[in-house]
Amino acid sequence: MSEPSIIDEWDRLRNQMIRTCPDAFSRQEWAYLLSFLDPDTLKLFHASALEGWGSDVTPRLRGSVALWLPNNVSLLGPLMLIALSLTGVTLRVKAGSRSEDLAAAFLDYLSETLPAGALRTWLQEKVTLQAFASSDPRSAEMAAEAAVRIVFGSDPAGRAIEALPHPLHSSQINFTHRESEAWCLGTPSEQDLDTLIQVLAIYGQAGCTSPSRLVLLDVPVRVAEASASALATRWFSMISEAPAPHIASNTMMASQWARANGWSSHTADSHAAIFAAGDFTLPFFACDMGLPVIAASTEEALSRIPAKAQTLGCCGDSLSAELREQLLKSPFTRIVPLAQMHHFAPVWDGHAFLRELYEGFTLAP
Repeated sequence: MSEPSIIDEWDRLRNQMIRTCPDAFSRQEWAYLLSFLDPDTLKLFHASALEGWGSDVTPRLRGSVALWLPNNVSLLGPLMLIALSLTGVTLRVKAGSRSEDLAAAFLDYLSETLPAGALRTWLQEKVTLQAFASSDPRSAEMAAEAAVRIVFGSDPAGRAIEALPHPLHSSQINFTHRESEAWCLGTPSEQDLDTLIQVLAIYGQAGCTSPSRLVLLDVPVRVAEASASALATRWFSMISEAPAPHIASNTMMASQWARANGWSSHTADSHAAIFAAGDFTLPFFACDMGLPVIAASTEEALSRIPAKAQTLGCCGDSLSAELREQLLKSPFTRIVPLAQMHHFAPVWDGHAFLRELYEGFTLAP
């Protein structure tokens, strides 16, 4: 399979996708897939895997891949199908057993839409997708057969799959529990607030790239209060869809809990989301579509970075050289503009993961 031709096929499909949105996907999810399918993005993935091996080294696939998808971020299924299509690898996928299966929905869409070609052939002949419980013996079969195991999920899930019998020289890439934050250097602008709403709306608090809190650096507490209020007020100017009943119920409960524990809580219309101003000392409120907004000094924010931090989304003033140096020593694995928090890049959690599907074959001249 020629990867450049696959990129061309995805680009042609992308032009069709612009005119529709399958029922299984929200508009935000479908728009994110369209963004990910940009040819330049896919070319970066392709280059990250196959370039730079050396003039006398040919990269070749190590073997088949087993992929375990999480229960909480179902959009990862379509994203990984797109990325892995660039390799032509034989792929077996376990979908989350307790979530919407967007991987299956995307495959259904592709089977109805794709014309004959290399991409359609790869999906039909080399991709197997199944949904089953973690205790199902098919997980052990996947581990026993694969040269590379890719795991999205909790830390215990990663350890459980690692413990399954597997080939001696196989490897496992773990994308397990991580936490992300959004920082604003100074007072956030209206555009910053709107961007934050768009970022939060895609996964809520479920995604490892979703901000677990917004930290406003070196501003008075009243700025956090005003920002939380503005986020709630502006929600429906950015997100047109009404919340699902379980989201609205969860938000209502979280709002009451937050107020009882000292947060200044602001709720969007229809209980679509909650934004609560407070400080690091207050108990965190659990909410699918909620965000704490905290005013803190830079020193305090640095001291409160989660141990398993992943993405830091920044807005406001530019990072100083001193702060960049401090963040380089932090647990964060990516520091990006706020709008790019969810951007799935060739290097993820420190892994150039497509490159890790290959081994170098040396052929002397």
